[in-house]
Amino acid sequence: MLQLIWFLLKIGLLVAGAIWLAQRPGQVDIQWMDYEITIHFGFFLLIFFVLLLLTIGLTRFSLFFTGMPGRRKLKKTIKNNEKGMEALTLSLSSAAAGDYGYAQYQAERALKLLPGSSQPLPLLLQAGAQRKQGQYDKADETLKAMLSHPEGAVLAARALIGNAVEQNNIVGALSYARTADRDYKGKDKGWLLETLYELEAKAGNWLAAEESLNKALKKKAISKEKAEKDYIAIATSRVRELIPNGDEKTSEKMLKAVLKKDPAFQPAVSLMFDMYLENGKGRAASNLLKKAWKTRPHPQFVLMWTQAGLLFGKKDDDLAWLRKLTGQNPNHLESYLALAENNLRGARYDDAKINLDAAMEIARQRRIFKLLIELAEKTGSSEATIRHHIEQMADADPDPIWVCKKTGRTYDRWAAVSLPHGSFNTMVWGDPGAILKAANMNQGGEFFELLTASS
Repeated sequence: MLQLIWFLLKIGLLVAGAIWLAQRPGQVDIQWMDYEITIHFGFFLLIFFVLLLLTIGLTRFSLFFTGMPGRRKLKKTIKNNEKGMEALTLSLSSAAAGDYGYAQYQAERALKLLPGSSQPLPLLLQAGAQRKQGQYDKADETLKAMLSHPEGAVLAARALIGNAVEQNNIVGALSYARTADRDYKGKDKGWLLETLYELEAKAGNWLAAEESLNKALKKKAISKEKAEKDYIAIATSRVRELIPNGDEKTSEKMLKAVLKKDPAFQPAVSLMFDMYLENGKGRAASNLLKKAWKTRPHPQFVLMWTQAGLLFGKKDDDLAWLRKLTGQNPNHLESYLALAENNLRGARYDDAKINLDAAMEIARQRRIFKLLIELAEKTGSSEATIRHHIEQMADADPDPIWVCKKTGRTYDRWAAVSLPHGSFNTMVWGDPGAILKAANMNQGGEFFELLTASS
């Protein structure tokens, strides 16, 4: 309807213009060399408009023919995009259905059909299908091709890192992470920054790990709480390497920073304690242990306290000296057990029994029943009593030990990296069963686990 109105309006304007010209007669004189041409003004306008229309028509006609290759190319591009997106959909649905061969075929089709800016997605699907078919080397080569695409560099690096970590190839994983960190221009680098400092730590590059950790914290890629825990692990590990090299000044500065964050972190307390003793700072060593015991007692601190007491002329069964330590946290399980062992060495069996009964009110660990067995043997208790304690020890909770909360593997000594699986800062002190239960480990699988694989 609107088009009809517009057409009639144009006809009306044309007729009005013709009438206006007819009412105003005139002529146009044209002189050229020896020729003189006189034309009616209306006829002149008619010729002008005809020539104008011919010019416009010829121009559009030439543009039509010169633009034909471009239109054909655009049409082909649109068609290829449609086919490429269809191939991507088929690849993804085939992979979800478990037909990885067909998924790979469709991913390769999409790779040929889609433009360069869309390459990362079909490459990722192709790599996923190859990996599912056991073609691990081909999958890695496909993912490496993605590293040259800014849009897909992080996805490729994440998959390659996961694959490398799975094969315990930390050097390779670290190389991919560094490449992605250098080339990725996006703002959100949270996962990448966190992964980078963890890999630096796994490789034992403690200084680089600390620098990457600070960068991740600055970008708010990790929480302040996690950053503090990871810094403690990184700094303590670095000090373990610095002390043998004689760099006590840097070591002491770093340990003080660690102990400010966690005064009872046993590995750091032990390192600082040894430094104090070597330099004859017995008072500083004892104050260090008192503060640690008040915060979170550890059985290793008792041995260190006894060692410090020797500097002051104390015997290993000096109860008064031990009470200066346990008095910092008198109702803790470790305090009762430390006193019980001391009383057993000093033949104060009634006091030892009181200590062990108090410990039994808090926990039922094997070490408690081991001390009860020792007490029964030293006091001449019956075989039935000793056998009863042995049976109780068999059913008791395990003693605290260093445990990887990711795998449940136990260790005699703390380390920042839990071997052989290589997880970073997952080692904690406590009951293995309770730690695993609290860890809430998720082991669900997803299609294309290479996307979610990480350390």
